[in-house]
Amino acid sequence: GRRMHIVTFPATSTAPFAVIVPQEALKAFLDAVGKDQSGIRVARIDGRIFLANDTVVVVGRDLSVDGDKFVDVDTVSPKSFETTAVFDIGRLFNALDNVPHIPAPAGSGVGDPGIEPVCIHFTQDRMVLSITSPNGNFLAEVPVELDGGRQNLVHAYNPVYLRDVVRAASAIRPDIITWGLNDPLSVSVLSAKDEAGTTHFKALLMPVRIPADRQREA
Repeated sequence: GRRMHIVTFPATSTAPFAVIVPQEALKAFLDAVGKDQSGIRVARIDGRIFLANDTVVVVGRDLSVDGDKFVDVDTVSPKSFETTAVFDIGRLFNALDNVPHIPAPAGSGVGDPGIEPVCIHFTQDRMVLSITSPNGNFLAEVPVELDGGRQNLVHAYNPVYLRDVVRAASAIRPDIITWGLNDPLSVSVLSAKDEAGTTHFKALLMPVRIPADRQREA
């Protein structure tokens, strides 16, 4: 895929342990408990994972038993960024929520086939989101503070993937959101921190390749 993120939150445990939960098991559990997600317990017994609260229990297989491994997000993240954007995550989520999903035409040269990417033009005080549609162009602006040596950056992303990451980041109600950027084809990192500077969310986003003329249009 083209997204990877990690979220941290307070929890208590009798002893440290790590598990890899099958996506379908986690989704089934969250669908069953609904909005009341307090008092959730996780246990690992004989290669199985138990997700439970007072009324629901879902059992799944610990995928780490099959040799799957966690990816250390910090290890694969860039160590530095040429440019960092600071912005309101809610404003970006609202903008992405209105981005149309346009099928990419065959032979368009878009790096992520199937859907037109959203181009994001970063300037000193705003990011401009644009996407090309047969019915016209979609544009939205989000205020931003840009820090670093590079200005007028243009990155392109799959809008579905990007919205998933932004939704996850906004759900933890962060105090500070930063987006670390390098060149348009290098991985970028979206981070959410609290006032003390502790990172509670970090997501790696891989841009998609777009033709040079699209970069100039953006």
